[in-house]
Amino acid sequence: MNLPEKQAVWREKYLLIPDAQDRLATIVSRKSRLEPLREDERNDRYLVPGCVSRVWLAVDVVEGRLRVRVDGEAALVKGLAGFLGEFFEGVPAQEAAAFETTLLEDLGIQRLLSPTRAQGLGKVVARIRALAAGQ
Repeated sequence: MNLPEKQAVWREKYLLIPDAQDRLATIVSRKSRLEPLREDERNDRYLVPGCVSRVWLAVDVVEGRLRVRVDGEAALVKGLAGFLGEFFEGVPAQEAAAFETTLLEDLGIQRLLSPTRAQGLGKVVARIRALAAGQ
């Protein structure tokens, strides 16, 4: 399934929860299915610049597909960054590099966040895309 299709499926799935606050709580409370970040990766090399609370992101390209691992200090940011990481997990790197997701906006999550949190999550997506592009 390509990213536009995946975004449509995820949007449909989470919009079954009628209230945006409840959607946010569901996303943040679920455990990420991503492989955890190793303790030795919680350093400046993996730190996402521009986030108010610290977020570490490791993206590898294995056989042309993304492998994403993420961790964060704040539960809200960690949950949302993990959600975004899962969205890009297993996707062809070229496709991920070119795709601008609107998933958080579509789910009404973006408007529930402070401007600095929303900007930080935008930095997470930008970093995933840049690493997918080999930058």
